[in-house]
Amino acid sequence: MPELLLVLLEVIAEVLLQGLAEIPFDWALNKREKRMHAQDRTLRPVFWAIIAIVTGAGVGWLSHQLYPTPWPASQLGRLAFLTVSPLLVGVSSYLFNRSRTRRGQDWTRPWVHAGCATVFALSLAVTRTVMTSGN
Repeated sequence: MPELLLVLLEVIAEVLLQGLAEIPFDWALNKREKRMHAQDRTLRPVFWAIIAIVTGAGVGWLSHQLYPTPWPASQLGRLAFLTVSPLLVGVSSYLFNRSRTRRGQDWTRPWVHAGCATVFALSLAVTRTVMTSGN
């Protein structure tokens, strides 16, 4: 039971950290959406998803350089880190951006933000896991 509690705490901490790391990207995406909406142009979600993947990998690499020890420490925690945390970051991004649209920011597309947040977090998690797998 203590192992499961530790894994749960590690995953929650990782989701919070990934969410915080994704905030500047989400902010930039929202600014671009607003600008394109004012010009009656359409945002290309695939372009932003590719940027999210590259940025997530970069943040994963940077986090490995700063903290090279495998984290979460347990094998179960790393598996949860790879599967659960990207989904939770994506869902939280969707809910946050859906609330933006309800507050009058009708140019915001919550699914685009959720997809980008999910691939950002997944890219970060995969990069970090692969780089620390030798430790």
